[in-house]
Amino acid sequence: TIRDGFKENVMDQFQISGDWANLDGGLVTSVQFGLSHLQSDFSKITRVESYSTTGATAADFDDDLFASTTLDGDFMNSFSPTIGTDYYYSIDPQDALAAFAAANPTAALTAGDIDSNYQVNETQDAAFVQINMESEFRGMPVQMTAGLRYESAETEAVSLFGPTTALRWDMIDGVIPVQAAPDNISETASNDQLLPSFAISMGLTDEKVVRASFSQTMSRPDIFALSSQFDLGNRDFLQPTADAGNTSLSPLMSTNFDISFENYYNDESYFAINYF
Repeated sequence: TIRDGFKENVMDQFQISGDWANLDGGLVTSVQFGLSHLQSDFSKITRVESYSTTGATAADFDDDLFASTTLDGDFMNSFSPTIGTDYYYSIDPQDALAAFAAANPTAALTAGDIDSNYQVNETQDAAFVQINMESEFRGMPVQMTAGLRYESAETEAVSLFGPTTALRWDMIDGVIPVQAAPDNISETASNDQLLPSFAISMGLTDEKVVRASFSQTMSRPDIFALSSQFDLGNRDFLQPTADAGNTSLSPLMSTNFDISFENYYNDESYFAINYF
């Protein structure tokens, strides 16, 4: 079996951000804002081709190809049933390929045509603004931060896949699928999210502070999980398996809240209680 593959992930990203400071005083002390863009293009290509000898016999392969290698310890005796040997045969891949080619001069001995070729192209755009504020409540200083972030994503997944028409038994790989001529499968998806946040702190005294915050955050799926590619195989040689990504996966959303009390009772120590 000859295998060949190629995998690449190209990313282009830029971000523009700004900061405005209020030098004239007032509730709003500063504002941060920005835009960002991220383009991710992932591709993976695999080729696999299996060959069997045609007319060759054991005499066509030199015994020197198979180097008896002794194993230290009881590794070979850890199987059930016990194999009863303390060695295995080591084979140099290049020498084995050359010997196989000499015994099968008509074999192409390449990885063959493309078996799987999938691409995931994702564009993420985001904009954010954060407003920082300071005030007082009954003589106690209050600091507040309010933010809002908008994110959008567009995903296109393309894969080369042939429908399974039957299953067959392979002496080396076990149960494997028989697939029709492959064709490109294309899937698209998009989503957008609005993520607010707010935080406030109040100084009860010079040593005691109360804080509270609320936010919504998100985590996007791994780009590999967005593929439309189907991977067919087996478990324990006998149980057929199929794995596939999902281009329409939504981000994992989280709503967060916490409140805390902090007491800075000396210059190097403090006591805090936090609920989140």
